[in-house]
Amino acid sequence: MNGSRHNVTTDASGVATYTLTSPPAGSYNFGASFAGDPFNIPATAQGINGYEVFKVSTGISLTAIGGTYTNNSILLTATVSQAAGCATPTGTVTFKEGDTELITKSLNRYGMATYTLAPPVAPGSYTFTAEYSGDTYYYDAVSDSCTNDVEPFLSVSPASLHFDASGGTQPVTIVCTAEWALDCNAQWLTSSVVESQSTDANIIMNVTAEANPTTASRTALITVSLPGIIIKTVSVTQDAGVVESTITALQTTGISSVKVYSQAGNVYVQSDSSIQRVAVYDVSGRLLKTVQDGSYSIEISGLPKQQVLIVRVTGDKGQVTSYKLRMES
Repeated sequence: MNGSRHNVTTDASGVATYTLTSPPAGSYNFGASFAGDPFNIPATAQGINGYEVFKVSTGISLTAIGGTYTNNSILLTATVSQAAGCATPTGTVTFKEGDTELITKSLNRYGMATYTLAPPVAPGSYTFTAEYSGDTYYYDAVSDSCTNDVEPFLSVSPASLHFDASGGTQPVTIVCTAEWALDCNAQWLTSSVVESQSTDANIIMNVTAEANPTTASRTALITVSLPGIIIKTVSVTQDAGVVESTITALQTTGISSVKVYSQAGNVYVQSDSSIQRVAVYDVSGRLLKTVQDGSYSIEISGLPKQQVLIVRVTGDKGQVTSYKLRMES
């Protein structure tokens, strides 16, 4: 057969058979010869030339799993069908999105090939096909198209922030693969993007609240949106501030008619009764200075400028009142 030889023993009837299993497509020449035995002379049969073995038609199926949102991957799986009595298909599969080739992958031993589109995947409708290269046994083939719709995705966490009266900065994580917009209904809040990780579309945004100068708590709303598609909100609350002023803070509870104010970088405390003690703290609670005088008017100098201080006044009967004072230079 095409130059190769296969020795086969005849049966009792003098018949010899040979089976060529799953031959590749092509043209074959066959011949047979008898070597002879003690009773029969050698002989050669008339050969069969140009025996054609044709490729087998096959089909290829394609599935697309995932990709519901832009932060999901899409798994493409192509399977080439094995014809009855034939070998498992080999060769390659080319995955395409529309007319664009994505990648060419070799079939595994099961006649399958896979490809994963990693997130982020841009929103839109995708049409995939798979093209089989064929091999020595099978003709090439093209799958039916497979459509996958990808929706935009937006996640914002946490959904709420709380600041104390002194304000501060807290992070917000935004997961989004499409262009987003930010809006805030309060001037006392500011935001800035500090980190963006394009591989998984994670965005870290800092939200900063100013100190609350009022005696009332306040609220705000931050809106993150994919315009016209998805809206997420972050509610913000802040505690009320203590009475504070750059000139005068007047408090009539605890100690009657006590006036606390800053001027020219000093703190002044005045009362219509004697003052046992005045202690000054920074907003972290660290004691800066203390004065025990017993007079009706106390001046404290050498304090830090441009800061908010807590002034704690103890009256002649042990009553205590605290004040929040913004120091000026």
